Amino acid sequence: MNGRFGIVLGLCLLVSLCQAQRRGDQRQDKFPVASAQLDFVLPSALNNTQMRSLTEMIGQMGLTAQFPLYKGLGLGAGTRATFFDLDVRSFGGTPRTGGVQRWSYFGKLQWEVRTGEVSFIELAMRVGQSQYAFRTDSCGLHRANGLYLNPTFSMYLMATKNLAFGLTLGYEYDNVLLKPEQFCLEALPNERIGVTEGPIQYFMIGLSVSARFRKGEEPMDYY
Repeated sequence: MNGRFGIVLGLCLLVSLCQAQRRGDQRQDKFPVASAQLDFVLPSALNNTQMRSLTEMIGQMGLTAQFPLYKGLGLGAGTRATFFDLDVRSFGGTPRTGGVQRWSYFGKLQWEVRTGEVSFIELAMRVGQSQYAFRTDSCGLHRANGLYLNPTFSMYLMATKNLAFGLTLGYEYDNVLLKPEQFCLEALPNERIGVTEGPIQYFMIGLSVSARFRKGEEPMDYY
């Protein structure tokens, strides 16, 4: 993991846990409430200069269904879709059209803690599989699959008792390697100078919307 990202994420986690600990009177759900999350994210490649040079990020969307189990702990499952365009400037003047799509399917373990009357934090770990589809006009479709790991830290403010908006920071790891044939190349740019790169990794920042399926008579304290 990128060192600077680890420091930032660690500081955010420490501050949030301290705030939660000071609130000894915080109340947890007496009755667990199912919820759904919708994410809008802009991932940035951490260690893969080849991914940054050959593609242009469009964006990422994710949808997760989840159910709290006990004292803020919960389980969920979902999917994320990420889209890239090809950066035609990186292909040495050879015309290229196409793009890259990534679909990630995962299970989720989460921990939620109330930090205020209308605020809460979420720590989560997603584990699953990523499926890449590389498309170019001249070489067609190439696929690659690999393990998907995604720890995240989110801070939410509740707009209503059933709707909250938040900021999400995280790290994504795909056990997928870039290969020249995926882009219809004889060699990747860095390979020409003897440099190889490992699995694809991203730093992610984005907005999240959390919708809870709370009954009308339940008070707002139950999140």
